[in-house]
Amino acid sequence: MTASVTETASARPSPDAESWQPLPEDIDHSCRLPVMFLFTWGIVWLIVSLIFGVLGSIKMHAPGMLANEPALTYGRVVAVSSTAFLWGFASQAGIGIALWLFARMGRTFLILPRASLVAAMIWNLGVLLGVGAIMAGEMTHFAGYQMPLWTAPIFFAAFVILGLSGLLTFVSRTERELYPSTWFLFAAFFVFPWILAVIGLLLGRYTNIRGALEPIISIWFANNFTMLWLGSIALGVLFYFISKLSQQPLYSYSMAGFSFWFYLLLATVSGFQNAAGLPNWMPSLSAVANTLILLPVGVIVYNWYKTSAGHNRAKKEKDISTKYLNFAAFGFVSAILLRTLDSCPVVDEVVGLTVFQAGLAHWTLYAFIAMAFFGALYHIAPRLTEVDWPSAGAVKAHYGLTVAGIVIFAASLMLGGYVEGTAINNPQVAFNTVSRQTLPYLGFSSIGLLLLLAAQVALLWNLALLARAQYRECCGGVRREAAR
Repeated sequence: MTASVTETASARPSPDAESWQPLPEDIDHSCRLPVMFLFTWGIVWLIVSLIFGVLGSIKMHAPGMLANEPALTYGRVVAVSSTAFLWGFASQAGIGIALWLFARMGRTFLILPRASLVAAMIWNLGVLLGVGAIMAGEMTHFAGYQMPLWTAPIFFAAFVILGLSGLLTFVSRTERELYPSTWFLFAAFFVFPWILAVIGLLLGRYTNIRGALEPIISIWFANNFTMLWLGSIALGVLFYFISKLSQQPLYSYSMAGFSFWFYLLLATVSGFQNAAGLPNWMPSLSAVANTLILLPVGVIVYNWYKTSAGHNRAKKEKDISTKYLNFAAFGFVSAILLRTLDSCPVVDEVVGLTVFQAGLAHWTLYAFIAMAFFGALYHIAPRLTEVDWPSAGAVKAHYGLTVAGIVIFAASLMLGGYVEGTAINNPQVAFNTVSRQTLPYLGFSSIGLLLLLAAQVALLWNLALLARAQYRECCGGVRREAAR
């Protein structure tokens, strides 16, 4: 059985009272349309990403497949998969979660819900145009933004509305105390327009940028998109739900403040460790940052442990989100440790230019960020619709297949990268032998992607059943008064 969405609610106070605050269900009702729209289309784009990811993975060991179709060449297929994940799923899901958290933690209604719904539609239009342009051959070589750069103003315009909704909701909060989750969400909403403007202007509008600067700007953008935009939202999710599910206040706000500022400072320069053709000081700076970031990460983990350990264990075990959030916390710590290990020159010499890097990147995106977003989605969606998840079997299938798919997919690429790098560094091994040795690992990674695809189809099906059940509940009974 799935966990109940009902929450303990006190009697509704008079709106004229000085301490009046809206009830949680009223707050959820104000968020329903834009957040559910972002969640639903985020899952749709995730499925699109995995379909193209499976196709690209198969083409790695069967390059002749659909070779005569220009729109389905390997480069375009992989670019579509990355774009659909980063911009279609992760960014949309992250924005939806952030808007809900701004309203819930501030104990206030979501501001501009209808405008946010329109902005979400504009965002999806941008993703659709970007994906179509990539398949037509109009793509860039910039990591993290392979859509043509003329799409950047579309996302910027959509985020102006969505960001304004989050900012105004934050300003109108009735709960004045700021929880650490709000810090991370606010940082993410500040970082996104900044990095989008940088890549849109420096690599799009101003064409006189030196060619040597393009990879630096591109790598900086991709790293900050992952670690400071998506990663900050995921950390905000973990801070919020670890305390909420444990029904305990955060162990230490001072430790949270220390880890927040040092994480932002170090994560922004932590992405150059495996880049070739850059000044030596850049990879060295990233290696130092990836080592020093272990300190705030250790503080974060200790803070989480002291908040959660031994508290409210029975309720946490019944809550669907707990498993996802625990795995996301593990994914976060292991991703940081792997990035630190990857920064060591001895390790970089072996795996720096292999598929190990793709495996590490996907582990960060799926094991940490996607799993944190899934955990939040499973908690938020039933509260927005006021209906429990209809299929407990689909929930179990989604978790099991997702975990198996992530582990098989990322581990196969990282192990294959080690085998590939070891063979490349051996002058006695022919290059075609290197390819044959790597091929089985690529095949296993395809299996992992297929499991992930099946898991997300189950989630979309359960989400559709949830929407249908909510529609029947709404139309079969008394309609709720819209939140003002």
